[in-house]
Amino acid sequence: MKKNNQFIFIQALNKIVKLCWSKSELLNDIKFIALLGSVKDNEAVENYSDLDILFILKSNQRGLIKRNTLKKLKTICEIVSKEYNIKISILPHSIYDFKMYVDFEYLTHYSWGKVFYGSAANFKCLFREILKLKMTDEKQNARVILFNLIHARFNFIRKYVSWNKYNTVNYHRALLKLCIDNIFEICDWCLIYNNYWAKTKKEIVYKFNDQFGDKIAFNNIPQRAYFLRKNWNTLKMDKNIKDFCSNAADFIQNCVKIINHS
Repeated sequence: MKKNNQFIFIQALNKIVKLCWSKSELLNDIKFIALLGSVKDNEAVENYSDLDILFILKSNQRGLIKRNTLKKLKTICEIVSKEYNIKISILPHSIYDFKMYVDFEYLTHYSWGKVFYGSAANFKCLFREILKLKMTDEKQNARVILFNLIHARFNFIRKYVSWNKYNTVNYHRALLKLCIDNIFEICDWCLIYNNYWAKTKKEIVYKFNDQFGDKIAFNNIPQRAYFLRKNWNTLKMDKNIKDFCSNAADFIQNCVKIINHS
């Protein structure tokens, strides 16, 4: 992504934090604000990537967040999306969510967030303590990984089969983005199954090829996905890209097969 576009994402994030600071009632309910995803990793692509922001919020004992808190965040997201013309994904969680619902893969990626509000040291400590409890049962964690792989495969396949040019806006481009996003998710889960945690999409591609490249059909798919994502704004939807989507479906299913038989 061009530096000026990366700068726009950071400007938008700073505007969100500033607007939160201006609303004392909202700020009292915020424990941490942290930047996640491609923008943090300097891998964001214009017209493709979201600005992913984790909000850790106060809640009651069951994880319920105040209605007004959510309403204020929704308004802030709308204001900043309009001003900067970018996609923003606000991820509102309570600590109850982390303990009772969010699995260790998401928690690990969340723990790498860059803190923009709250103590960075306390942020790291929070995730370290929760992850210590979550990752003590290796057999259970292996089942969680397989469950998430199968769930990711299902979510991809159902959309791959259901979407078409009559019911999906910009169908071919939307399908291509679906393929690319799911390839990275599936490859990441496969690496985690091997107890390797990649921090960037580039690292996912490199390590997946290193660990699984000789075991799977269409082993060039991750590299191709990385290239297509990086060049998103200059792509032309031709036959090769349509073939890529068909091959991606086979690749994703074979990834699950490899892990399920290991």
